[in-house]
Amino acid sequence: MSDHSTNEPMNKDAILSAWNLTAEASPTTSPWVTKLRTPLGCFYLKATASTKSVERDLDLLDYLASAGLPVPRYIATAAGQRYAIHEGGAYWLSRELPGHHLAQFHGPAGLDQVARLATRLGELHQVLARAPNPQRFPVFGDCAEDLLATLFARATPFDVDRLQRLRGEVLSMAVLPKQLIHRDFHRGNVLFMGDTASGLLDFDLVHHGPRLFDVCYCASGVLSESFHEAGYAQYWLTVLETVFRAYARIAGLSAQERSLAWSMLITIELIFMKSCLDSQSVDAAILNQGMLFWFADHRSEIELAVTQ
Repeated sequence: MSDHSTNEPMNKDAILSAWNLTAEASPTTSPWVTKLRTPLGCFYLKATASTKSVERDLDLLDYLASAGLPVPRYIATAAGQRYAIHEGGAYWLSRELPGHHLAQFHGPAGLDQVARLATRLGELHQVLARAPNPQRFPVFGDCAEDLLATLFARATPFDVDRLQRLRGEVLSMAVLPKQLIHRDFHRGNVLFMGDTASGLLDFDLVHHGPRLFDVCYCASGVLSESFHEAGYAQYWLTVLETVFRAYARIAGLSAQERSLAWSMLITIELIFMKSCLDSQSVDAAILNQGMLFWFADHRSEIELAVTQ
């Protein structure tokens, strides 16, 4: 999570002078990213926490591009540098990638689109598994037991009694092998032109962790957009099955990974509940609790879907 209070970087004109660029700026959904409109086209200016993190992230993007993946590429400053430093912050510039995001998934056509999305994730994971220097990235260490303990120690809007009953049922992910994972893979971070992925976006949260996180996160993100739509949760079970089947066709999934999918889905909702509580987004926190309880109530159906 970012501690920036605004989407627009401080003193934008001074920062863009490193590229001899003037632009009309507009905010995005990320406090780290500003969209720039110029006569030469649209660009994105991204702020990073430190020079260490920007160098790490740009090195990873260079590697992914060398493997043929459509990721953002930095535009060198007028001085030939990969990024600019301004008032202690590091900033890098990239051109807007072509394509469109997939619409929210409905019906048989939605399942076809879900399969395309999960296929791209499998392809990305195969490349990330061979990425050099994974130790440069944070290690995924979110544990359901620790997350529950944190929530119980605070005044929360949650159903603590029901959450307490989940303790002991949610298994640890520590047994799973680790590799680099995207950590924020959803339809909003993939661009398509026809059936071809034209952009893989937002590698700010890359971690060294279990790839099952990305698979489950991709699936749960679909449900979160339409959870309160009548009948959608039951449709989502076919979405989940489709995600696992399409992903496994590319990258494989072990029996152990499949057996831990339900626990991972619960863990992801706990992560969101804590994050929403931290940012005082109570309505979003309650939505995630509702999804968590739905997962708990439909455990057998979920476990069947991920083993098809």
